[in-house]
Amino acid sequence: MRARTAIICYIFCLTLICTFVLNPVYSQDDLSPTQAHPPTNLIDNLQLAMQFWTFKSFSFFEAMDKTSELGLSWIEAYPGQKLINDEDLGGFGIGWGKTKELSRLIENIAYLNTKAGKLLAEGVKKSSEKLGENSNKFAMHEKGLEIPGYDPRGTFGMALAYATSDRGACHQRAWTAKAELYDPELDRFSFDKKAKIVKEIQDERSSFFSF
Repeated sequence: MRARTAIICYIFCLTLICTFVLNPVYSQDDLSPTQAHPPTNLIDNLQLAMQFWTFKSFSFFEAMDKTSELGLSWIEAYPGQKLINDEDLGGFGIGWGKTKELSRLIENIAYLNTKAGKLLAEGVKKSSEKLGENSNKFAMHEKGLEIPGYDPRGTFGMALAYATSDRGACHQRAWTAKAELYDPELDRFSFDKKAKIVKEIQDERSSFFSF
């Protein structure tokens, strides 16, 4: 039944796109000055995609696998989409605010319990390589080391530090967050003046760690 539903949705989406893209009903002259966006037929790189809701009974990665089986490379997620089945987690779900469940997941990772625990124990980089399906696009790491608590989107100097560190996203090699947040001459959302700071700290730390 699920496979039949997926095929029907696929054919329906394909029919809509063929109707409006291959048989355009608008021209550039039809656009009024008040229109915020042009019709879809004026987009020359439109991609055929699947909505995750079609596979809402499956996990994120199962849905991507099924989409791939249909020959599609693009998929649209929705809020609340599960990344992995509860069974793979050991029979419990995880999510925002579920502190007890997240604590159990950490324990499962440490002791290599459950399918999810064994997978995540490999680290973000290797986990995403095993999962595949473009999961590397949201696997947050640098050179295989996960990003720590200092988000580079909020302090651009940390982005430079992670990118140039010899072992990846390590704040021990260069920590610029304090200077960026409290030095009035530094704009934390700019790379200006940050390269020199990162280099000097990395040189200092390298000397220190050599002792």
